[in-house]
Amino acid sequence: MRQLAADLGLAVGTVARAYRELELAGLVLARRGGGIRVADGGRVEPGAERIRLLDEQAAAYLAFAERVGATQEEALAAVGRAAGRGVFGT
Repeated sequence: MRQLAADLGLAVGTVARAYRELELAGLVLARRGGGIRVADGGRVEPGAERIRLLDEQAAAYLAFAERVGATQEEALAAVGRAAGRGVFGT
């Protein structure tokens, strides 16, 4: 990330944020110590990597909910409403 930031004349935080957004969109897979790879078709294979990504995003969401003053119940209710709207395409 540091090299790419330097090559592009950007802050390292900006590049890191871009990679996080690409990971959230399912376009890249970041593996600790393994670098970042382009995702195959935007889906993460079942198993530990998928669970790790879900846990990471759940923690980020709950941290966001806490920052905006939501209770745990409100945060979980929001997830339920999103699921009810067919977020998973069902």
